[in-house]
Amino acid sequence: MANDKNRVVLTPSRIFIYGVVVKNPILVQVIGLCPAVAACADIYVASLLSAVILFLLILCELAASALLKNVSAWVRMALYFVMGLIVSSLATMFAEMYVPQIANTAGVYLPLMAASSAAALRCENFAVKKSIRLSFYDAAANGIGTSLVLLFTGFVRGLLGVGTIGEFVVFEKAPISGLSMPFGGFIMLGFSAALLKWFISTFLSDYSHDMSFGIKRAKKKRPPARKTPAPIKKSKPVKKNDVASQPVEVNEPVTEQEEPVTEEPVTETVDQTLITDEFDLFNFSVDDEIDAIMSGLSSFDSILDEISKEKEDSENE
Repeated sequence: MANDKNRVVLTPSRIFIYGVVVKNPILVQVIGLCPAVAACADIYVASLLSAVILFLLILCELAASALLKNVSAWVRMALYFVMGLIVSSLATMFAEMYVPQIANTAGVYLPLMAASSAAALRCENFAVKKSIRLSFYDAAANGIGTSLVLLFTGFVRGLLGVGTIGEFVVFEKAPISGLSMPFGGFIMLGFSAALLKWFISTFLSDYSHDMSFGIKRAKKKRPPARKTPAPIKKSKPVKKNDVASQPVEVNEPVTEQEEPVTEEPVTETVDQTLITDEFDLFNFSVDDEIDAIMSGLSSFDSILDEISKEKEDSENE
């Protein structure tokens, strides 16, 4: 009974709130950062990528919920990639035919949508376990949530980083040109995540606990307790009468007279014969090595002569 009470009833409205706001794929789940950071520096490119990811999520989740529930997980992952490849190929062909400038701006990131991690994760975590109707709602909600972040990022980065909104020039000189770079995308996502956190805590306080990742803080280790020194026992005072009555023996120190030590100067003598012998041995060993090398070369020359003679004899025959 307790588990039934704790279960959340999935309604379309709750699915949309979770997919668009509370569990936003980019700002909360940190999925699909590559197009948001690297490609979405223009509102047109952001619109194209948003349409592709929305259609891809709907197609993959509907297929997973309707057809792939009894298929093994590793086969499902390959099929997600195949469906993503089909969608991205069609989108690339359409963009090159009708909007080639936007396709060139999107570059390699449009074909990379085939390997979307958002589609695979939503299919495995939701679509395979739920009905077709709920899977469609989940795909639409997550697609809209991702699209809103891409569109907002592309709009702000295009306006402040480039100075344009699409084809319309707003600023002759970009106010913050660094936003058009990839690190500008990370800055935009950071501010967007903070803004989303404030919005949920202010207007959707009932869902604020669902944003936490459950990260446990490390407990601080207490420093080891210091050992208190043992108390010093005070000795009893000695009476003067007792000290006077006890005899005291005084031992006079015995001093021995040491004889002075005279150090004799040490003179180092080097045997010149050893130096000459080592030099002669060194010269002898070098001469031996030279003789051995010369003899080896002469023997090698003789072998080459014999081989050349044999070749001439064989040719003459």
